[in-house]
Amino acid sequence: MKRLSLALALILFIGRTAFAQTRVNPSSQAMRFVQSFYDWYLRQPEGKTDPWALDTAIKQRPELFDAPLLKALQIDANARAHADGEIDGLDFDPFLNSQDPSTHFKAVSARGAYVRVIGYEQQISRPREVISVEVHCTPQHCVFVNFHYPAQDGIAAFELLSILRELHPPKESTP
Repeated sequence: MKRLSLALALILFIGRTAFAQTRVNPSSQAMRFVQSFYDWYLRQPEGKTDPWALDTAIKQRPELFDAPLLKALQIDANARAHADGEIDGLDFDPFLNSQDPSTHFKAVSARGAYVRVIGYEQQISRPREVISVEVHCTPQHCVFVNFHYPAQDGIAAFELLSILRELHPPKESTP
């Protein structure tokens, strides 16, 4: 009987240990996802045909974006592609929060669904860009939900989905 109890206890211990090892810390999962994206995004080849690397991101890796964000980015990319002489859409890289971004981006912290990313040149302690990346993670994968930008230089805080809705309002359906 003691052997059976010992064997059962051992099986339960191993099972709990294995389960605990397969659980993922959501914050670390989100940070790894975001950093992996930035590492890939910043390695895009120079001389690309897209006016923005973001067009490449939504074409090559659409699975990284939540459906409403992906659709809004696709509408913007289409508007920019068909603009004649004027900018029709985003005039900055929303993933880098800049027209002239830093060369390095690092996911530095995570709280809930938000990962704080900073852009810097030489010293990480002197960030040029700050972005709060909103993600949704399941144990299988993560997706980008939105990008939030802090207030700076007299400009109020803003976020990408609102910008895209303002640039490209939904068309009114006619009865």
